[in-house]
Amino acid sequence: MIPRKATLIVLAWNRWDLTRRCLDSLETTDRTGAEVIVVDNGSTDETPGGLSGYAWVRVIRNPKNLGFVRGNNAGIAAADPGSDVVLLNNDVEIRQTDWLQRLRECAHQTPGAGIVGCRLVLSDGRLLHAGTYILPETLWGQQIGSLEKDVGQYTSTREVEGIVFACAYIRREVVTAIGPLSEDFQSYFEDTDYCLRARRAGFKTFVCGEVTLVHDEHGSTVGDDGRFMRIFQASRAVFRKKWGRALDARYTREVLWQSIMNFPTGYAMSTREILRALDRRGVRARYRYVYGPGTPYPPGRRIRPATI
Repeated sequence: MIPRKATLIVLAWNRWDLTRRCLDSLETTDRTGAEVIVVDNGSTDETPGGLSGYAWVRVIRNPKNLGFVRGNNAGIAAADPGSDVVLLNNDVEIRQTDWLQRLRECAHQTPGAGIVGCRLVLSDGRLLHAGTYILPETLWGQQIGSLEKDVGQYTSTREVEGIVFACAYIRREVVTAIGPLSEDFQSYFEDTDYCLRARRAGFKTFVCGEVTLVHDEHGSTVGDDGRFMRIFQASRAVFRKKWGRALDARYTREVLWQSIMNFPTGYAMSTREILRALDRRGVRARYRYVYGPGTPYPPGRRIRPATI
């Protein structure tokens, strides 16, 4: 059986070092039935000249930086209308020869699948992503497995609420049904929004645990000049307006949880898993920090060590 064609879309904006690494790693993999499009999002560095050295890549040049969403949508619009779509960040490195074939197989052989992601690890080997979920109170996306030591966890095929679109295999049926990424967003939250829109249209999102890519997270974005947080907060406000009420409607009970969560420690990791389990059972966990302004332990207060 001839596999359905897949169009791989790599979005690039400057950082030619990352794009070159991504393409060099991609070149060594099995690209059977695949076309590669690089969308140059108005780069002003070596990117335009560097791309000319990759004869197997089709290049689309945007006159200016259109942002993550519109840049990827330019690639989706240029893709073969009969092909599936694979979105790839240029800060991804591929070390698995059969990664594309495994994602394609998962997308077409898993009942109900419309979108498929994979495990992502940091360059230091820590796990970064094995799917995502949204805490409805803060609407701050959580990456499953984030910053855990990678000991081979999450290697099965699992249904999840969402994935990050650093690597996203999207079946053509999904694009036909709901269109491209929502241009209500410039960047951030567009991936969760797309997964929720796909679910509303009858398609499920999965993580293919047999595939692991290296993701230099935020490697392709600008430095910490405040722009990241401004874009993030603006996108979160849009996401809340679109999905806040629907996410609220999932819950029939509520608990207050005071803890730490966003750290790579055993207790924080356990907390994340408990909150995910509660969420799946329709229990809203209102999350509060234990330490910090307005908490039981404000800054500057000495905490007596626990005794046994």
